[in-house]
Formats: sequence, structure tokens, C-alpha cells
Amino acid sequence: MCGTMARIHVSVNATVYNERASIERLLDSLAGQTRRPDEVILCDGGI
Repeated sequence: MCGTMARIHVSVNATVYNERASIERLLDSLAGQTRRPDEVILCDGGI
């Protein structure tokens, strides 16, 4: 990569459990970041 910087891949991983009331706030916050993540992975922490 002559003269250019490689773009860093950003992932956000979150384990959630009973977060129905706050998950939208999390996603809105991520969308509002200066550098948005390339991917968001949500794992259900329930049994």
C-alpha cells in the first residue's frame, strides 16, 4: 500500500440478555459514532 493507510476493520460484539428496552439506544449510539463499526454482532445471552 504505497502512500495509503490500510483501513482497520472495526467489529462490535455485545452479549445481551433481556435488553429489549435498551437495545435501540445501543444501536443508535453506535450509528452516531465518528467511526461507525463495520459490523455489529449481538449474541443472545439467554438460556
